[in-house]
This record gives sequence, C-alpha cells and structure tokens, in this order.
Amino acid sequence: MKRNTWISVALLAIALTGCEAPPPAPPVTLRVGVFKEQSFLPYYVMQEQGFEKKHGLKFEESSFVGGAGAIDAMAAGALDLSPGVGTVPLLVAAERGLIPGKVVPVAANSFADPEHPLVGVIVAHTVQGWKDLEGMKIGVNTRSSVATAAVDIRLKQEGVRSYSFVEIRFPNLGLAVAGGNVAAVTSHTSASRCCAATASCSAGSSAGRRSSGWRSRRSSSAPSSAAAIRTA
Repeated sequence: MKRNTWISVALLAIALTGCEAPPPAPPVTLRVGVFKEQSFLPYYVMQEQGFEKKHGLKFEESSFVGGAGAIDAMAAGALDLSPGVGTVPLLVAAERGLIPGKVVPVAANSFADPEHPLVGVIVAHTVQGWKDLEGMKIGVNTRSSVATAAVDIRLKQEGVRSYSFVEIRFPNLGLAVAGGNVAAVTSHTSASRCCAATASCSAGSSAGRRSSGWRSRRSSSAPSSAAAIRTA
C-alpha cells in the first residue's frame, strides 16, 4: 500500500511539473533612430502607454540630427527602424539606390494647403518680408528636409538670390533667432510656434505653395514682444 502511495505521489509531482508555465521569451530588441522633431510624438506616446512591454519589445535608441543620418545607419545595418525620417531624405536615399534594396519605407504622410500649411518660418523683428532675407543666414535642422526645400523655392520665387542655410538642432532653432545668430529659421508649423515662444520673435508658415504677399496673424502662444505669425 505504501509503495502504491509513493508511486501516486511521484506521478502527481511529475504531472504538476508538466503544468508549470514556460518562462517568458526574452524581449525582441529593436534599434530605433530618433531625433527631436514633432513627427516622433506618436512614438513617445507609445512608450508612455507601455507598448514595448505589451508586445515583448525592447527599444534601443540612437540619436541623429535628422533623417538622412538615420537612413545611412539603417543601410549600414546599425539600425532597424526610424519612426520619421522625412520626405526629402527618402527621395535622396531612393536616388542613391538605397531604396528599396537596403531601406524599405513602410508608411508616409505629408500634406499642405493654404489652410493647413506644412512649413513654418520664424523671423526676427527686423524682417518684414521675404526681401529682407537677402544676404541673410537662415537656420534649418538639416539641408535635406522639406522645410529647407520649401523655403529655398519660395525665396527664389520672391527674387531673393543671396542667402545661406545654417544647420542647427531643433531645440536651438528659436534661440538662434533670439541670439541674432540667424535672421530666420524654418521648421514644421507646430514646431515653429514652439520656437517662436522660445525666441520671442516672429513666426510664419509656408504651405509649399506660393500665395500673394506676406500674410500675418498674431501668435497667441508667443510672448508679447513677438511680432506676428508670418504665413507665406
């Protein structure tokens, strides 16, 4: 009887061992290229909501000045993805033969019209129109961006020929105008309003489409010393 009891206990122990939950799989590491730009807001919201833990992922971030650097890192195998690299860097990468061979675009969106401008221009108080940017320095995050291309085209349309672009990191764009280092800076409209508040200067926006004149409206987010929101 005792022997049968021990056999039953042993079988029960074996059965319970087989019912134990398997250990969780280690998280999958994804190397993510990031830079300080409003396109990354959804990515940071995902982080705050615990997206990594819910889906068994681990993000290893590397910082870049702009999308071109992130694309080069992906092409070299040093990066897995970047949530937002920008339209112009993608076009340049395609021209270089990196797309679709080494880098694959997953999704993209970019739109603009007179009521929903895409690109903003922040200017110093002394700048009252496009012509005032003749011979001036204009701050940009990277030269290979939609913002830079849009302003470059618009300046040429307005007959402005002599100007130069200076690369400045996003957080310092507004400060560069406030400090007098550049006469204007360009970025997406949402970022432009933040920069205007930081710089206490004028801000403007360009839909990438030529409109008549230099329109302006008061910025409610900028300090009282800010001149206006400039819309091209």
